[in-house]
Amino acid sequence: MPPRTPRRPTDAEFGILNILWQRGASTLREIHNIVKDRRKIGLTTTLKTLQIMTDKGLVDRDRSSRPGYYTAALEMAELPENSAVVQSLLRNLSRRAP
Repeated sequence: MPPRTPRRPTDAEFGILNILWQRGASTLREIHNIVKDRRKIGLTTTLKTLQIMTDKGLVDRDRSSRPGYYTAALEMAELPENSAVVQSLLRNLSRRAP
């Protein structure tokens, strides 16, 4: 099967990707505990965002254990420099820079 090409992530999805890139495999609860410190958000919203990200090919979910673990589908270093994902990430970071 050909490799999936991730679709462009939203700002909320970038936040989750950054968590996964920094922490590695994480459960829904672990991800949510970090996200809710940054934004007022419910657990079901975090879950729905992860489900959408799975459909987009941005994250993978390991269902072999309970609870399931989410991982970034690609490492940041694996993204081509000119990809839409990287360009969007750079724009996002430049907007947040002081």
